[in-house]
Amino acid sequence: MSSFEYLAALISMVAALGIARGLSGFARMIHAKDSIDFSLVQILWTINSLLWLMVFWWFTFILSEVQVWTFPILLYTTIYASFIYLLIALLHPDPLLEGTSLTDHFLKYRKWFFGTFLVVAVLEIGDTTIKVFVTDFGAPPLFPYSLFLTTWITVGTIGYISTNMKVHTAIAIIFFGVVSFWAFNMLTGIL
Repeated sequence: MSSFEYLAALISMVAALGIARGLSGFARMIHAKDSIDFSLVQILWTINSLLWLMVFWWFTFILSEVQVWTFPILLYTTIYASFIYLLIALLHPDPLLEGTSLTDHFLKYRKWFFGTFLVVAVLEIGDTTIKVFVTDFGAPPLFPYSLFLTTWITVGTIGYISTNMKVHTAIAIIFFGVVSFWAFNMLTGIL
């Protein structure tokens, strides 16, 4: 097993746990549909987190070009994946009790969620820097990447501060659009 295959197996396990946590959260909500209060924002942020987890996992393949692996790169990549998992876990109460208001849960834990969300933004900068310096991938286009990160940090800051669910719905939709646009363009090589 190569060094990259070793890393890929670990990151794939963390990604699989995140996907399983998000999907099982959705399934538990469906099972408890008559006894809980749904939250559109919680659903949107779960979708956003799952989407970002998949984008991160896909772009981790770039690291297959690394010839000499170091423990710090392995550790950093694992921490990044773990924080994305944490985002998903923070959205879904465990256990999901009868009478739970997912809106109340989201608002109660929003500072934890958006604090973690902002940490992931910082980890994204480090992850991109690692990929630029240890692979032949090259730097992402400066303006679109800067706009992407600025949007990410702005959304995270607004989410951390605001208790207005309409604001949370808006920023969740904005982030979905930005992540979808960024991922599609990077994957197709348009940017």
